[in-house]
Amino acid sequence: MKKHLFNLVAVAILLTTVLAACKKDPKGGGGGGGGSYVIEAKNIIGDATDGISIVKALIVTDEGYDPEMGYYWNEYEAGAAQFYNNGFRINLCAIIPDEYLESAYDILEDEYLTLSDPNAKINILYIVAYNSENEEIGDFLMRDRNNDMYCDAGYMYADRNFTAKGSESYGDYTYACDCNFKRGWNLIYIYDDDYVEKITTQKPAGVNLQWHYWGLGCWNNSPKPAKQSKLFSRLGKTSY
Repeated sequence: MKKHLFNLVAVAILLTTVLAACKKDPKGGGGGGGGSYVIEAKNIIGDATDGISIVKALIVTDEGYDPEMGYYWNEYEAGAAQFYNNGFRINLCAIIPDEYLESAYDILEDEYLTLSDPNAKINILYIVAYNSENEEIGDFLMRDRNNDMYCDAGYMYADRNFTAKGSESYGDYTYACDCNFKRGWNLIYIYDDDYVEKITTQKPAGVNLQWHYWGLGCWNNSPKPAKQSKLFSRLGKTSY
């Protein structure tokens, strides 16, 4: 399958809102709106979670490349919480500073997309596990797998309301984007089914997301974004 804008295979978090400004949804559905949010994860499956002490929600920006050190980046901590009872609950901040956001064109980077506001800025949220020594040891993701269908969900912060839409086809395969971003946190779905690969802010029918945890060894020794894959840069690091 062609490597593309979405470079699919999984980064995600699930949102549960508890503040008055947020929509309530036990599965974490809902869009943005500019308010603060609460992420709540329960019944996490996957690798052993015994070594996890703290969970952080991070916004990451690429800063440059050094021939000896490789790519390096800056991180903004949007929230953190203790890991307990095989889960966590993080209060996300309401606003991400502008210096940690990037042009939506640069992140979504594909010529077939049309943005309603060319000045819009966005960035994705990563949920990272740390041990008691404050060392990164893995990532938390939300996904659904069902035969040939898969769906991953994650949160993206937008500095304004805007839309990103468009589609294109290569042979029998179609790539599409249909996103209606609101200022603040937005839940987005990366969905692949029946030769259609789509990113959308509308939950696809029949999707049942579950929390997963992967230890650091499953991410090719780095849970941080790589320059060559700006959008969902951890995706594609696991194998089917």
